[in-house]
This record gives sequence, structure tokens and C-alpha cells, in this order.
Amino acid sequence: MRFNAYLMCFILGVAALTSGCATMQIQTNRPDAIIYLDGREVGIGQAKVSAMGLPKTSVLRAEADGEVVTQSVSREFTLVTALLMPITYATSALWGWQYPNSTVIRFTEKPAEGWDGHGDDLWGQPLHATAKVMRSPAASSEKLKPAGADPWAQPLTAD
Repeated sequence: MRFNAYLMCFILGVAALTSGCATMQIQTNRPDAIIYLDGREVGIGQAKVSAMGLPKTSVLRAEADGEVVTQSVSREFTLVTALLMPITYATSALWGWQYPNSTVIRFTEKPAEGWDGHGDDLWGQPLHATAKVMRSPAASSEKLKPAGADPWAQPLTAD
């Protein structure tokens, strides 16, 4: 009777450990990317898929703005698989393999678009400025200084 209680606690403990690790989180660096796992759509921008299963290498594919990125991910024999073996009469050695906990699909970074929306490097472009000068009536009545007079070169005087 006491042995059954210990066995039940062990089974519940292993079940609790494996329940949190039973999914793989897939993320992309583009929130609008459509994610496919072996040709089946699983999410947009991010997805969670079941991690446990038969040993297998799967193909992850993400599509965004006409760009397609693929990568492969494999299920592996893990510590959780080994812990499940006594409970499952060693059948978990066949079906208890797991994908990694998370993976990231990275798209190539697009260059930042310029102010005009063409993606030009704004700092490498020459500056073009225009100004419209208007004369006020007061300015035309003022006396113009000679071209060689420099107001900063004159000595300071105390009033």
C-alpha cells in the first residue's frame, strides 16, 4: 500500500515536470510572418507546437513580404524522455523525444527607410536648402554699413 503511494507521487511529479516542457515556442523577428511546420500553418509572428513525439526532423518555414526563411529542427532524446521510461514501460524511448523549448526564425534586417520612403542613406546625401528673403519697409530705410566693417572687431565701451 505504501509503495503505491510513493509510485503515485513519482508519477504525478514526472507528469508535472513534463507538462511544462511539452511545447516548443517558435518566434520570428517579424510580427507579420506566417509560420509553417512541415507545411502546416501554426501561427503568425509566434507559435506554440507540441514538442513530444517520435524522433523526427521537421522543417520550419516563415513567410513575410515575399521573403521565405526555412530552418530544420529535430526532436531529441532528453532527460524528460528518460524519466518517463520507468512509468511508460520504456515506450517513451519511442514517442517521448522532444523539440527544443524554443527557436527563433530570423529574417534579414531591412535597411531603415529614409524620410522620403526610398531607403536612401540620409547622412550621405548633400544638403539642399532654399530660403525666401523678404525685405521689410523698415529695412530699406536703414543705412547699410560698408562691406569691410566688422561689428565684432570694434572695442567694447562702457556707457
